[in-house]
Amino acid sequence: MNVIPLTPGDMFRAVATADNTAYVLSSDLRIVCTNEGWERFARANEGERVLADWRPGRSVVDAICEELRPFYVEGFARTRESGRPWEHDYECSTPGRFRLFRMIAYPTYDGFVVTHALRIARPHDRAECSPADVYAAHGVVTMCAHCRRVRHPSFANRWDWVPGYVQAMPEGTTHSLCPACKRYYYGAVSSATTAPPA
Repeated sequence: MNVIPLTPGDMFRAVATADNTAYVLSSDLRIVCTNEGWERFARANEGERVLADWRPGRSVVDAICEELRPFYVEGFARTRESGRPWEHDYECSTPGRFRLFRMIAYPTYDGFVVTHALRIARPHDRAECSPADVYAAHGVVTMCAHCRRVRHPSFANRWDWVPGYVQAMPEGTTHSLCPACKRYYYGAVSSATTAPPA
C-alpha cells in the first residue's frame, strides 16, 4: 500500500491551504475538517444549509443519493485497499452553465484527503424545456441524480434539461439515473478519464 503518511495535523494543513474545495474524511467517511474553499463554494451556490448541516462528524455517505451511493462507497474502499489516489469526474451544473469537476481522494493511514476542482465551465448547449411544457401537469418529477436531466413523463427514454427544476427542485422529486449516466457510473467504463455525458 502506498498511503500518504500524513498525521492529522498534516492533513488539516493540506486541506486548509488548498485552493479548491477540500476536506478530510475519517476511515468511516465522516467529515473531520473542511477548508475555506468548501465554505466559499457553498455560499456561492446558495448552500448555506450545507454549511449548517454538514459539519465534522457527519457521514458524507448520507449526502450521496441512493442511486450513486454504491459507486462512491466502493470507490473509497478500493482506494483504501490499493493505497492509490482515486480520481473521478462528475457534473455539478447550474441552470445556465455546464460544470464538470474532478474529485481526487488521497488515502491516508486513517482516512482520506479529498479535493474537488473545476475542470470545465461553459454555457449549456442543451435544448431547454420549460416545466410548463409537459411536467407540471403530471405531478411527478424524476431527475437524474448526476446530470439533473428530467425523465419525460410520456417517453421513458427521453430525459430533458429543465433549468427551472435545477434552480428550484419541485417538492416530491424522485431521483434515478438516466441511461447515459447509468452507463458512466456502472457500465463497463467508469474511470475518471472518461468524461460524463455533456
